[in-house]
Amino acid sequence: MDPTALYADDAEEDLGRLECCRPRSGLFRLLDNRFLPPPVKVKGTLDDLVLDEGGQFLNLPVNLALRLSASLKDFLQRPYDYSCPTVKLRLSSRTCKTCGLYHASVKALNRHIENIHKKVNTAH
Repeated sequence: MDPTALYADDAEEDLGRLECCRPRSGLFRLLDNRFLPPPVKVKGTLDDLVLDEGGQFLNLPVNLALRLSASLKDFLQRPYDYSCPTVKLRLSSRTCKTCGLYHASVKALNRHIENIHKKVNTAH
């Protein structure tokens, strides 16, 4: 086996990774940290739009423009999955009890605790 062939394969893989990461539209200029905002339900009043569980979901451009956010007990920020009925019961088990940051999976939460909070605790 030619050892230089391994380097060529590695270079092709690196090029593939670069291509898949390059944005294919200008949408990323509108997104904070390349993340979509969590879907929110709103209800119109005479004077304003207010967050309301019984309301309707905003479409993405309006959601981006308004940047509505509500403080929710036990969460640092509104979890992306907050309005998803199949996940809503699991939100607290995926939320860091130390800082209130929500994670999409328990595995990600455990990695967060290990990498962020354990390092902080051992530094003192």
